[in-house]
Amino acid sequence: MSSLPQKRKVFIAGNWKSNGDRAFVNKHCMFLTGTRIDKNKTELCLAPPNIHLLTCKTFLAHLFHICAQNISEYDDGPYTGEVSAKQIKDLGVDWTIIGHSERRKYFNEDENIIGKKIEQALNNKLNIILCIGDNNEEKENNKSFEIIKKQLKTAFDKIKDSNWNNIVIAYEPIWENEINIAITKEKIQEMHEFIRNEIKENMGEEISNKIRIIFGGNVDENNCNELILLKDVDGFLVSKPSIKSTFNNIIESAKLKK
Repeated sequence: MSSLPQKRKVFIAGNWKSNGDRAFVNKHCMFLTGTRIDKNKTELCLAPPNIHLLTCKTFLAHLFHICAQNISEYDDGPYTGEVSAKQIKDLGVDWTIIGHSERRKYFNEDENIIGKKIEQALNNKLNIILCIGDNNEEKENNKSFEIIKKQLKTAFDKIKDSNWNNIVIAYEPIWENEINIAITKEKIQEMHEFIRNEIKENMGEEISNKIRIIFGGNVDENNCNELILLKDVDGFLVSKPSIKSTFNNIIESAKLKK
């Protein structure tokens, strides 16, 4: 018997990347304390640089999941400059991003490394925003679906059925910024639907109905209300707008989800 489609909580995450000094963090956190959401329908997540995790947790843990932008592929040990999943968990932080396009591009993270990071996160009971995406070369050579399938296979190999409740998938069309052409809403829906169908085929209908697939492309206050209405878009992974006051406009879009 097939399971019924499930109404999924909207998931909106802000990735500050390598931005923000102490003055900014204190000011922006104070601003975000005024955020109002229906927690039965919406979850919020915030990923500041590691040095600001505890500050954000102090200000915002009642509203936002606090999230690391990255973890080490290694456990504790002689790895200068690395921060392990165990250390992130010890801070009281329960989420991490894995596989972000900038980690893949600038730090040469391949599927082997990403798989190790998934294992580290799950072994330390961290929830994961798992980023997958296609670049312009892959798009131009009609390899987008092939690349997404390859990236998802890492997840299928590493994540057991019982852990899929702790995963959010973020689709990043990397080519948007590479060629400065916005992805259409039809293409966004097509890719999200493809991802959901791949999860259904490999992990079953129940997991595919529950999983949140969020859009990690160029989302702002001008297009969020339209994009949130797409059938298989369950929220957003937001970068630059998340360090502006307009982040609240994007959060407000969650109310429109049917």
